[in-house]
Amino acid sequence: MRKAMQKVVILGAWASGTSAMAGILERMGYYTCPSHWITYDERTPISYEPNALRDIVLPCMDEAKLTTKEGLDREALTKALAAWAEEEERKAAQGGWRGLAIKLPHLAFFLPEVCAAWDPEFLVMTRRLTDIENTRKRRAWQPYLGAAGAKAIYGKLCGDLLVLQGRYLTVAFDDLRGEPERQVDRIAGFIALQPGSFDRDKVLAWVKR
Repeated sequence: MRKAMQKVVILGAWASGTSAMAGILERMGYYTCPSHWITYDERTPISYEPNALRDIVLPCMDEAKLTTKEGLDREALTKALAAWAEEEERKAAQGGWRGLAIKLPHLAFFLPEVCAAWDPEFLVMTRRLTDIENTRKRRAWQPYLGAAGAKAIYGKLCGDLLVLQGRYLTVAFDDLRGEPERQVDRIAGFIALQPGSFDRDKVLAWVKR
């Protein structure tokens, strides 16, 4: 039996820098589970949100209200998440990737199932609500994809990560942009990457682009 791969889940609101974090992990050797949802935003052409994972998670919630569906079968969801990850691990192993990097903001509302299915580590991206809202307006996205959604997501994360005792590292978007070398080293250390095991210059070029 193949040993389970490391799974790193990127959490945060829309427009908080989660796509930037996914790009960092991809360049550190983590499989981001394509195909990805298209954003139609020239500044963020790749969302890094796996379409197959969206197909599992989004039917379980009212996205506009940011609430889970009444009567949700959480055991079935956990099994579906586990099966999806098993298939993605197979693809990652064939491609020589070291682990999975999973990014989907909606996962904030299903952390018990995520933890049960994947036993992951979490990278939590934070950003000022005003900046998140300004990005939402620039993209002409629905209100729930801005500050309103950020408040709901961070509210869930603050409670559930503590209750579940999830292992997580918080990275502020402004810090990532302002001191990329230090933040990249923090991220690598958190996910237990040894110095020299990835192309640090390539990662920094992605952050500074």
